Order: sequence, then C-alpha cells, then structure tokens
Amino acid sequence: MSVWVEKQLKNLDLFHIGQGYSRKEIAKIGDVKIPGNRDWSGIVRFANCILLFVNLDKSQQQIEDHKYTDYFDVEYFFWQSQASNTENTPSIKKIIEGLDTRLFCRKKASGHFIYCGELIYKRHWSEK
Repeated sequence: MSVWVEKQLKNLDLFHIGQGYSRKEIAKIGDVKIPGNRDWSGIVRFANCILLFVNLDKSQQQIEDHKYTDYFDVEYFFWQSQASNTENTPSIKKIIEGLDTRLFCRKKASGHFIYCGELIYKRHWSEK
C-alpha cells in the first residue's frame, strides 16, 4: 500500500536510530497528521521524503502473497515491494531517483516501529 501526503515531514533529524516510535509519535515529531481514512503502512510518500514501514516477521501473515522477503544482511536492507509496484510506480520511482527514504521496522505486526535511519538506493530487480 502506498499513501501520498502533500505536506513535508519536518524534523527528520529528531528521529534516533534504534528508538521505537508509534505512527502517532512519528506524525507528531514530523508535524503532520495521519490521514483519518487511511493507515500509514508500507510506503508513505511526503513532499520531501518517503517513509517505509516494514514488518520483518511474516510468519503470522495469513495471505501467502503478502509474505514479502524483507531482511537485513550486514549493512544492506533487502526490501520486496508489493507486486503492484514497478520501477514506474510514483513512490518506487522517487526512491530510485534518490528522494530521502527513511526506514521504520518492527519484528511483528504490532508494537512500535524501530527507526533504522536513511536508506540509500543501490539497485533493484524485477521478478517478472
């Protein structure tokens, strides 16, 4: 899922790597509102950055197609987006072009997200 917010997310330097945040805390620090009719999950694109919200443990995921391969390998983070995303999807295109992209992860599908910092795009490949 991708959500687009026209505002800028402020105060990016106030997030601390390794610290846990709820979506509401992220919105408060960033001086934005969580859209009332949508939850922030997956990809949230702002005018000045993209936030990725990733659940690492997919064992409780009921839908097999939603068990994405997301993991850390030393200094790299591997992220599998939804099948509907391609190199031409606006949010993915912005990541490839180098828009400031920040990662928030949590092990399970509940609880706070841990701020992992800024991601630097290296490469991608398509499964199709």
